[in-house]
Amino acid sequence: MNTKDFLKIFFSYSVSLSFERASHFLMVPILASSLTLQEIGLFGLMQVIGSIFSNVINFNGGAGIIKAVHENDQELPKVFVSYFYLSFVVVILLLPVLNIFFDKEFIQTILFFSFSQSMFYLFGAYLRATFQHKSYSFFLICRAFLNVGIVLFVGNIYAIFNILSFFTTLLTLFFFFTNSPKVLSLSSWKVFKPLFLFSTSLLVLPVSQWIMSSGDRILIKKMLDDKQLGIYTLGYSIAMFLMLLNVGLAQVLPQYYMKYYHSWKSNVNRLKFQVGYAFLSFFLFVVLCAAVEVNNTWLHWIQQITAQIKFCMLLAYLGMYFLGHYYFYSNILFVESKGGIISVVGVLCGLLNLVMNIFMIPSWGIYGAAASTVVCYFLYQLLISCFCRKYIKHHIFLEQVGIVVGALFPYGFFLLIW
Repeated sequence: MNTKDFLKIFFSYSVSLSFERASHFLMVPILASSLTLQEIGLFGLMQVIGSIFSNVINFNGGAGIIKAVHENDQELPKVFVSYFYLSFVVVILLLPVLNIFFDKEFIQTILFFSFSQSMFYLFGAYLRATFQHKSYSFFLICRAFLNVGIVLFVGNIYAIFNILSFFTTLLTLFFFFTNSPKVLSLSSWKVFKPLFLFSTSLLVLPVSQWIMSSGDRILIKKMLDDKQLGIYTLGYSIAMFLMLLNVGLAQVLPQYYMKYYHSWKSNVNRLKFQVGYAFLSFFLFVVLCAAVEVNNTWLHWIQQITAQIKFCMLLAYLGMYFLGHYYFYSNILFVESKGGIISVVGVLCGLLNLVMNIFMIPSWGIYGAAASTVVCYFLYQLLISCFCRKYIKHHIFLEQVGIVVGALFPYGFFLLIW
């Protein structure tokens, strides 16, 4: 593959995935015009629980599907079907057990949503593994329109999740039967076992990252109240505007590091892109603040965005800014086949975030939850940067000072205008 084709494919991936993720971020602001803060909190909580469950019930099957290309690509459709059946069996087994301890409507909705998300992620991995770039991009764009369309026309939270789950399932099945061999049989255990063990071993990383990004909402609901959860969810959702940039980094950087690793090890390219990322993230923050003021002054599309919501937005944005720098360092360890280090650091930072939330939420409320996330994301990228020292001769202290200075720009701008 020449460089032009390479860039074209990964630009397509980045744009379409950012488009799909943007639809998720827009769901809360769209609903904010018609729902109470308590309902917004519940909606956000169901989103994050469903997202983590989707990885758990399929045992991180996307990684297994990607690996199957290198192990036995002839079995790939059967591997997808095997993970699909596995997800279905897990949901059926969990349903009666969880119904005993939780509200039935809540659990049934969450499990249905998790199953549909699981199918969506698995088939997305299948399309990437089989290099069906156009189909993958179209698949993501269809899902984006589905997300936005449903929240625009459906007002009940449970109805939104159930309708979204139903149409996501239909969408995935339609694309599967039109973009793959008509296979419904399982992969042999001899082929599936190593893939299953591989994908399960990597499950700890998305779980730990979920704890850092979303676990605080469960604690806020338990320790505070639904209104505070709604304020926090709305502020966090607005700040996730930066994730459109971060998603692009997560998709593009691994391939660039693999293909041009020696030039990245020289630090010049990496530092140039990190400086560019810092300036671009500040520019996006200015745009975000302007959008908030336009909403509060003229549009009133979202209910009045209060000082509490704004400050939560700022802290969440800073956390995501540090996460963006993490991608520049973590991919070095991936290239060096040191993914275990990233998993261990992720678990430690996830546990630290959990402990900090337990101690800080009672005293500082939602600000304590947001601040602990900022601290843990900073430590996450810092520790990964330190482990990279063995492979790239970079100046950790100077780079971290630069990263912190980059974070001071949005913080200073926030203080200046609000």
